[in-house]
Amino acid sequence: MALSIGTSSVMVGNYMRPDDTSEGPWRKWMRFAKADLVEAKRLPPPDGLYELLCYHAQQAAEKSIKAVMVRRQIEFPYTHDLKKLVEPAAV
Repeated sequence: MALSIGTSSVMVGNYMRPDDTSEGPWRKWMRFAKADLVEAKRLPPPDGLYELLCYHAQQAAEKSIKAVMVRRQIEFPYTHDLKKLVEPAAV
């Protein structure tokens, strides 16, 4: 399965990135990361699921990392594992 954000994506190397030439792909990643961060900071109702807050926090981190990597033109693997995601940048 390929990673896709929005309605379309483009294959670059071995990963998918958001396709939005007017905004710039890394900016779109950051916009989605910021939206996830807003959701992660939202207080759930008393019977709410804190797991959803954790999910959005992880997604914000993942998309932020991918934004930096796309901006720096570093290919990254299709993964949700943050440790594996940053390994290509450490080389």
